[in-house]
Amino acid sequence: GYNTSTSFHFDTIVNSDIPVGTIITNQVQIQYNSQTLPATTFAASSSAATITVMGPPTISKGFSPAVIDAGQTSVLSITVSNPAGSPQDLTGVGFTDTYPANLLNTATPNPQVTCTPGSTGGALINGSANGNTIGMTGATIKPNGYCIVTVNVTPNTVGNYPNTTSAVTSDNAGIGGTAS
Repeated sequence: GYNTSTSFHFDTIVNSDIPVGTIITNQVQIQYNSQTLPATTFAASSSAATITVMGPPTISKGFSPAVIDAGQTSVLSITVSNPAGSPQDLTGVGFTDTYPANLLNTATPNPQVTCTPGSTGGALINGSANGNTIGMTGATIKPNGYCIVTVNVTPNTVGNYPNTTSAVTSDNAGIGGTAS
């Protein structure tokens, strides 16, 4: 007898309606016929493989205060979260936010990232004095944790400034939504 082996590799897609935190187990069964022993069938099973369904990061934002005069300062806060029920850290979390015309970081924007214990904010993107963007890349967020990016902003003319972030992304749980 010969001692031979083979490997099988499968790509899988988890349906989008599977709840976060669900553990999926899969086992491969193979059945084959001998080429040298007549009418002999063999069967084997693999060990079980499991995967836990992760939820994509969520993002929200707000201005404090939300109403100011031209030239006054408001703090823009953007919160990125690992949703309830996610069983693992989200890694490589990031987003960008480019402001509408006439909304800028102040001359002293004080960009910061603060996170719940055990989470790390990665690196800030931009947030420079008089710039028009802020963002974050490479964050790691614990289950039920979050990171908040803050920056001082000011409008240079009177008006409404609707503002929407990019979709929040992660290395291991896909792409979440945007925040407006």
